Amino acid sequence: LIDKYDLNIFFKRKYNYDLYLKNNFTNKIFEKLVDSNNFILVERYTSPRSIINDSDLVVSMTFATPGFEALYLKKKSFFVDTNSNYKNSLIDQNTENFVSHGIDDSLNLFKFYYEDNSETKSTIQKNSDSIFEGSLDNDPIDFIKNLVVNI
Repeated sequence: LIDKYDLNIFFKRKYNYDLYLKNNFTNKIFEKLVDSNNFILVERYTSPRSIINDSDLVVSMTFATPGFEALYLKKKSFFVDTNSNYKNSLIDQNTENFVSHGIDDSLNLFKFYYEDNSETKSTIQKNSDSIFEGSLDNDPIDFIKNLVVNI
């Protein structure tokens, strides 16, 4: 993707970066990515919301919170189910172009969201309506901040 598209990839880890280098499956890929000027390692304690706010497209592991948060903000977003463990999940059944299953499907969804057309915007709105159904009248981050300030 880095070689083919004009993009920056922000990679926010859950684990220590050394684990990617020690793993025989990921070490060569990770080294190549780190050497790229378009691949940015984000510190573990960086606010996910700040990354989401600065992103055009958010790609998350299956059902991770940043994917839902990006959708709530009407950002282009999808989940990657690399091993196809969650086919026909409740989220999968009630959304479209929101969960990819496998590498090829992930690349297709990336292309879908990268193009950014009226179909993309319509899909985001439908998925947001399906997931949230108006249940969140306030931005959850602002809601919590206001509670803390008013205590």
